[in-house]
Amino acid sequence: MNALYQIEIPKRARACCTCLHTFSDGKVYISVLSHADSDQWTRCDFCEKCYKQVHPKKKPPIMWKGNAVCNISVKPDETDQKLQLIGLLREMLSNGADVDETFVIALYLARKRALLFRHEIQAPGGRMMWVYEAAGTEEMFSVPKAPLDRLQDLQQLQEKASYRRFLAILSETNHHV
Repeated sequence: MNALYQIEIPKRARACCTCLHTFSDGKVYISVLSHADSDQWTRCDFCEKCYKQVHPKKKPPIMWKGNAVCNISVKPDETDQKLQLIGLLREMLSNGADVDETFVIALYLARKRALLFRHEIQAPGGRMMWVYEAAGTEEMFSVPKAPLDRLQDLQQLQEKASYRRFLAILSETNHHV
């Protein structure tokens, strides 16, 4: 993992960190992210009742609300394409790929609702990161935010991302032969 581009954020817990009740499908949860030291992030997931008790008045700086997903039902062909792109994003983040290209792929996946935007945080080096959660798997990604003024040639970035995706699919096909 490239520390310059990636921040390790744990998946959602299966139960409330206070009352320990398991989150059922569709149940609302509130995640609170806190920064323990320069490299460690701590995540606490609360049910609504416990969140109101623990944080009665002051809203934590990094928090989001979501619905627990336990059973996923999506179209198979759509799932394959999204999973390939999420795999590509994961690989790009771990290899420290081009920030602009990685950001565009994350935006595309968010538009297709494969990634859910959770929060914007500042990494220890000062770089702004967007925290995404993969819909269904609840895997967390921290994607470096690219300045929008640098994304002037969006067509070229899209072509680059499409070519990368084509190579990923081609390499996956060769492994299965």
